[in-house]
Amino acid sequence: AGSRAQLEEIVTRRVMTQSLADPRFVGRIPSVTSDLVYRIEYGTARSEEFRARVFDYPAVERIDAELVYPDYTQLDPKRIDQVRHLTAVEGTQLTLKFHLNKPIASALLRDRDGNETSLHPDTSADAPLYTASLTLEESQRYKLHLVDEEGRKNKVVPELAINVTPNRP
Repeated sequence: AGSRAQLEEIVTRRVMTQSLADPRFVGRIPSVTSDLVYRIEYGTARSEEFRARVFDYPAVERIDAELVYPDYTQLDPKRIDQVRHLTAVEGTQLTLKFHLNKPIASALLRDRDGNETSLHPDTSADAPLYTASLTLEESQRYKLHLVDEEGRKNKVVPELAINVTPNRP
């Protein structure tokens, strides 16, 4: 969002080439890592300006878990980093922390039966962090569905497996 003068400072010219008898000229840009504006110049003529936008699909970078066990277990709370599978006793309070690559519009954990749990943004974190809290009652598999501000969905839908050990005498 700089001024036109600032944009002029980073102009790069590339020569377009023609391959054998092909009437088309082709230009290649090896890597596009940020938004860009381009135009075609030929002789003394110029095309209009075109814009290319760069974006990332929403994605999970890692999932951490905080477990608070039922009182009868006499177990201390536990934190597990980078989890995709975990096992805990029935009645455990589980808080999942999803570290994402960018802020998003919505995030849902969906189980095999189609039940959904919304994730909530943690505004105290520096990076995009979303949390969900569950009381573990039965084993379940969840899939994480993300949608960014532009309506793009995560390309890879991670699965989280939670095994619950029943409370037995």
